[in-house]
Amino acid sequence: MSGYQPSIQSCQGDAVKTKLTRYFKQLSEMPFIHNFSWMMIAEVLSRVSRIITLFVLAANFTNSEYGLAMLALIIHELFRVFARLGSGVKIIQCDDNELLDTLQNAATLQWFVVLVIAVSQIVLADLIAYYYQQPVLADLLKFMAIAHILYPVVTVRIFEQQRQNKLRFYGIASGCCIAFENLFIAMYVYLEPSIFAIAYAKIAAAILWVCLFYSLPSRLITYRCQWVILKQAISFSSKTFISELSRTLRFQADSLFAARLLSPELFGLYSFAKSAGLGIAQSITIAYTTTLYPYLCHQFRSNSKSQTNTFKRHAWPFSLFVCALFILQALLAQFYVEWLFDERWEEATNLVSLLCIAAIPTLLVDHKGLIYRAQNNPFIETKIIMICTASLIGGIILIQPNTVFGTGITVVMCSVLWCIFLLFNPKKRHYPALLRAQAI
Repeated sequence: MSGYQPSIQSCQGDAVKTKLTRYFKQLSEMPFIHNFSWMMIAEVLSRVSRIITLFVLAANFTNSEYGLAMLALIIHELFRVFARLGSGVKIIQCDDNELLDTLQNAATLQWFVVLVIAVSQIVLADLIAYYYQQPVLADLLKFMAIAHILYPVVTVRIFEQQRQNKLRFYGIASGCCIAFENLFIAMYVYLEPSIFAIAYAKIAAAILWVCLFYSLPSRLITYRCQWVILKQAISFSSKTFISELSRTLRFQADSLFAARLLSPELFGLYSFAKSAGLGIAQSITIAYTTTLYPYLCHQFRSNSKSQTNTFKRHAWPFSLFVCALFILQALLAQFYVEWLFDERWEEATNLVSLLCIAAIPTLLVDHKGLIYRAQNNPFIETKIIMICTASLIGGIILIQPNTVFGTGITVVMCSVLWCIFLLFNPKKRHYPALLRAQAI
């Protein structure tokens, strides 16, 4: 019997090798992986440029100036979230027979929404500046509001491409725009240190964005305003908007509160740590979720059981792989922060590692939420994200951290609690539509 043992082991080894080969072949052939690869190229491009910008800002700005720049960008992006009240998610999710009408009405709705956003940012700028006791903040926000009104020129074209899972050009172009914005800031600050560099860069990047994406083909023939279709689009997008707004607040709530609870110098240090830590993790998360949602919608529209089951086998392991990258970043933070930046920022090293850990539950919860959204059940995703956001805000208000590390600990503690939603499954009597769908 012993003489046959090597042969048995050899056969077992070949079988394992064959299974692994088949697994990775299936994985590589998935459109999701191709799209994710292109999105990651874009995010790597933008992140490298962001690191360069971070290096230049850290060298030329004081802690308080750096904190002010980050606060202005955060508030601007919060206003930009309201642009998702348009019909973008509906364009991606709707049936083929609804597409043309949805496109034409979505274009009209998008212009209305961004005009309201731009005016609101201008009107509220002084009040926001007064709250944070930063007068310069008002001028920054008013100037950056111009960028909002440029994006609707190409927004519908972009959503059409996402619907078709054609993310290669989108990934490359968006990466180039973000890289251009970051390098514009770095060059301007290097030549003339000024906080207004971020405002000029926002407008310049928006112009480049329009120029690049205007070449995309579109089925849009004219603008229309049909109340029935607009009502459907607003109804769907409002549900997903609350989720997106809650998700943005979940990521930025610590900074918004820290800007009030910490001194300008300490807030600048915390903002630096978050940019150096969570910034990279956020890039990976954005690439992943941007790719995942259109792919999930396609799977459910096609009603292909085999394709859905294939994705089911790979999706969660792939998410765990992405989470492993966050852990690797946390371990490497001890080296790259000290190597890239001067001694003023060394005390942020441990905080960078800590914040990387907070990205893990964020990605896993967002993964599950997008599955519900793709199944036309955005209210479930919304509830989950709202509870996560409320727990973070509540934790910060309850603890009132007055140190940068205390703020980081609070963020990690709250984010770990979110993992309970990974065990959450709606009951049939509550969500029959979900259970009738092909669940992943």
